[in-house]
Parts: sequence; structure tokens; C-alpha cells
Amino acid sequence: MFHEPPLRLVVVLGREFTSSVVLSRLIQTFYEFIKLWGQTMTERSRMFLLISIMITVSLVVVSGTLTVLYRAALDEERERLVETAQSQARLIEAVARFDAVYSKDYPEGSVAATLSQIADSHQHYKGFGETGEFTLARREGDKIVFLLNHRHYDLDKPKPILFDSRLAEPMRRALSGQSGTVIGPDYRDEQVLAAYEPVKELNLGIVAKIDLAEIRVPFIKAGLLALGITFVVVLSGAALFLWISNPIIRRLEEHSADVARVNERLKQEIGERERAEEQIKASLKEKEVLLGEIHHRVKNNMQVIMSLLRLQAATVEDKKYSNLLKESQDRIQSMALIHEKLYRSENFARVDFDGYVKELARELFRSYGVDQSKIALKTEVVGVSLGLDNATPCALIINELVSNSLKYAFPEERKGEIEIAVHSTNGQDVELRVGDNGIGLPADLDFRNTESLGLHLVTILAENQLCGNIELNRTGGTTFHIQFKKTEDRVIGGQ
Repeated sequence: MFHEPPLRLVVVLGREFTSSVVLSRLIQTFYEFIKLWGQTMTERSRMFLLISIMITVSLVVVSGTLTVLYRAALDEERERLVETAQSQARLIEAVARFDAVYSKDYPEGSVAATLSQIADSHQHYKGFGETGEFTLARREGDKIVFLLNHRHYDLDKPKPILFDSRLAEPMRRALSGQSGTVIGPDYRDEQVLAAYEPVKELNLGIVAKIDLAEIRVPFIKAGLLALGITFVVVLSGAALFLWISNPIIRRLEEHSADVARVNERLKQEIGERERAEEQIKASLKEKEVLLGEIHHRVKNNMQVIMSLLRLQAATVEDKKYSNLLKESQDRIQSMALIHEKLYRSENFARVDFDGYVKELARELFRSYGVDQSKIALKTEVVGVSLGLDNATPCALIINELVSNSLKYAFPEERKGEIEIAVHSTNGQDVELRVGDNGIGLPADLDFRNTESLGLHLVTILAENQLCGNIELNRTGGTTFHIQFKKTEDRVIGGQ
């Protein structure tokens, strides 16, 4: 059911209407209200609402049209009154100047001669329209004294009015030396549209006025007639429309009932699907926890292996075999760091390589006891993440190449720099660059055919595991360039 909002709420909203924020919220609330209301309406109610809207729109259009026409008529009448008042004032001033020269012998003076001529012409003038007239007056002390007979009452001897009275507002302005138009009370206390003008030659005021009601009456009659016609036309059209649309409404109501039943079934199905989705989410959450636990345990197992190798290395006196065990520890450490990163991240499928590279390099520098004031580390990895299939080979490659640089590139306390850069060019292609500005590899060394396990491992990982290309640049030191494409992330339990 539709309930009209309380009047108090309407008043409060009306006061806040000037605020753009409140206006936006009001429009949004009104839209939601209409939407909710429309969902509870029947088709027949919608028809009656449509008819009501048509009547309201027609009334608004008629009212707006009449208002525009009324204002236009009011402006036209105002201009006519201004022209009349000003022309009469100038005419009286011209007569006064003439009499001041040629009517000096008049018994009561030239001013009286002018006034007598004006009064005589006024006797033969009946005014304009039903209520239009001229008034001429002067100020005597605190009173306004009218010099011409009135059209409406005080026909022969118009009564004076106090200057401070609320009556005769147009004449008071004229006698104050003002010129213009006003809507206000005249000497009868009737609302009039008046043009007022001072007659400076005689210190008089002249007013041309017409009752405001006379201007309004035609528009009121036209408005009532238009409203009546509008009601008849709209109601006739609505009756005809309802007669034609009743069968359609019945079919729509039947269809709406069918749709309601279908909607109810759909709601039940949606509820079942939502429950199934919740179960899937719970299962997925459980798998994520298990996957995180797996990464954690793999990392712990690798730590145990590293500890065993460290203990074993402590018992080996041969420096060669001790170094081999240490290199194996570093390789395991590089893989353990990956599982540590995955365990602590929200995405178990991808490794944030920026933080990983920096942490791996720090561990290698610490493992080899390198003073970073002598050998600097430069990393350039921004926004690169790799799946586990790519991250593990890359980690081992970086481990081998950085370890090789730390061991051989800077002999005899030589200073230098090691650079690690990883770039993703188009979202799929990845470039890995590891290099140093040390003494470089021997010129006759073929890194693909060497007894060095580290370089041999780098080649196998780059070409076989990553399915990429590896190149060596010997300019200014040693730099390995490896390019490969990302592989799709593998999901545990997926197809």
C-alpha cells in the first residue's frame, strides 16, 4: 500500500533542498521509493497512476502557459502605462512653460491657468479599460492633495490623504521625485499596476494606473476554461484507454502471477546455489590452509637438510668437499626461500620476485662473508611475479651466478658491483640478467661445455627447465642474459 510521507518530513526536506548533497540523496531516495512502490503495485493501479500523471502534467502545462502569458500581458501593460504617464507629464510641463510666458495676466497666475486647462481636458476623458485612470496631485504639508476628479469615487472633490499613509503608494513616489512602476495600493486601497512620474515644472506628481484585478480576470477565466477542457479530454481519453486496455491488463496480471511463481522457484534455486558456493568456499579455504602448511613443511624440511649438510661440512677437513657441501646448502636455501615467500603470501601460486631477489642476495652475501662496502649489489625488479615452475629455476640460476661472481670475479679485495635485473616485457616474456664488472671469465671458456657444475646447472635450468635462451656478454665483466616465457600456473587438484 502507498502511504503519503508525513508533512513534517516534507517540510524538513524542503528546508535542505538548496544543498546539492541533500538534493542528490533526496533524488536517490525518491528513486528507490518509487522502485519499491512499483514492485508492489498491480497493473490496474499502474493505469490509474498513469492517468493521474497525465492529468498532473496537463495542469502543469496549462498553468505554466497561463503564467507566461500573464507575465507577458503584465509587462506590456506596464510599458503602456509608463509611456502614457511620461508623455502626459512632458505635455503638462510644456503647457506650464507656455503659460509661464503667455498667461501671466491670468487672474490666479500661470500655474492656475495650466491646471485649469488640465482639469478641463480631464472632464472629457473617461479613462482607459474598466478601471484605468490618471491622477494628478501635489503635496501640501503632510497631505497629498488630488487635483483631478477620480473615476471611481470622490468624483467631484477628491479627499486628501496623509503623505505617510499606506494608501496612494504610486503618487507618494511620484511626489518624492521618483519615476517608475509599482504594484501597490492606490487611494482606494486597491492593488493596482501603476506608472508614476514627477511633473517638475509644477512640483506635481502624475500616475497612470489600472486595477490589477482587471489584468488578471481574463487569465483566470481562460485558466478555468482550459482546466475544465483538460479534465474532460483527459478523463474521456482515460475512460476509452481503460476500456481498450482492460483485456490486456487481465492478461498481464495472469502473466505476473506466472512470473511470481517462476521467481519463487528461482529464489529457491539461487538459495541452493549460494549454499553450494559457501561449501566450495569453505573447502577452498581448507585447501589453502593445507597448501600453506605444505609450503611451510617443505621449507622446514629443507632447513633440516641444510643443517645436516652444515654438520657434515664441519666434519670434513678437505676444503674442496667442504665448499661443495656449502654450495649445496646455498642451492637448498634458494629453494627454501621460495617456499617461505609462498607460505607468507596471500597468493600461493605466484612469488613476488622483487622481495625474493633482495633477500636471496643478502643471504648469499652473508654466507660468503662479503663486505658490501667493497662489493655493491644492484637489483632492478619491479612488479614481476612468477609461478612456482618458473620461480624455482630462476632462483637456482641467480644463486649459481651470484655465488660464482662472489667467489671468482673480485680477487685480492678488488671492489666492484653485482647486478640482478628481472623484467617482464609484455606480460609473458621475461628477461633475467645477472652480471658483474669483475675480472670476467677466461676468453677460451665455453660456459656450455665446462666442468663447472654451477655453469652447467645454469645452462640446463635456462634451456631445459625454462625453455629459454641464454647468452653471455663479456664486455666490462661478465653478464648472463636469459629470456623465457612464463608458463601457466599449476593449480593443485586442477585438470
